[in-house]
Amino acid sequence: MLKGKNKALIYLQNAFNKRYDNVWVFGEWFGKRCGDNACYLANSIVRKHPKIKVFWICERGTDTSLLDTKITVLFNDTKKAVKVLKAAKVAVMVQGLCDFFEDGRNYLGNA
Repeated sequence: MLKGKNKALIYLQNAFNKRYDNVWVFGEWFGKRCGDNACYLANSIVRKHPKIKVFWICERGTDTSLLDTKITVLFNDTKKAVKVLKAAKVAVMVQGLCDFFEDGRNYLGNA
């Protein structure tokens, strides 16, 4: 688990990243489940707004079968997931930052 000082440092390092309006990230239930409100909102967004790139961030082994096939699933232990979080303008989560990383790392800065 990251300590408060380290979490603040990660936030500050990413607070001024270039963010893209069409990059949205979703996650829920501590990255372990997919099937609650965030899931249904993500499905709705990709169907109604095809220009928005939707990413689902979760742990390996999470059942993502309810997600639309246009949604890109990324595992939270990958560099690609961190890269997308650093570029996202919009983040939708149910429990909080722990939906993306168990230790609550905040790569979202001012998303």
